[in-house]
Amino acid sequence: FPDLCTRALVKTLHEELDLPVLGLCDMNPYGISVLSVYFCAGDRMGVDGNYRYSVPIEWMGLRPTDFAALHEKHILPNTVFQSLTDLDRKRMESLTDEMSPYLDEDEKDEVSEEMKYKVELEALYWLGADFLGDWVFNKLQA
Repeated sequence: FPDLCTRALVKTLHEELDLPVLGLCDMNPYGISVLSVYFCAGDRMGVDGNYRYSVPIEWMGLRPTDFAALHEKHILPNTVFQSLTDLDRKRMESLTDEMSPYLDEDEKDEVSEEMKYKVELEALYWLGADFLGDWVFNKLQA
């Protein structure tokens, strides 16, 4: 999660083709953990050789603020909201500490304070099969 070869490929594509790296993940601590591995894995993974495959990744979503706005516009069933576990809360605290140098204040707030529940990207399919693709397109246009 994510493996070394995938991170090496993403870094190569970013550097050689000057492509931006955008992260789309579940709105939960482990989704954000995937982003952190791309961004600053060197501290934790000795194999990497000091940030060897780290890339500047932009957290595209699904952010708590995104989901709050979506939930205001669209009625989603309660089944898409999952309660945070104690393990989730501990992971959020460690993520905030690990990522602190790399996050702006709004992002820190989203990780530590605004994430009151978990939502998987698949939950957006309640809004229609094309909704997620349209939502990503609109985020890229913004």
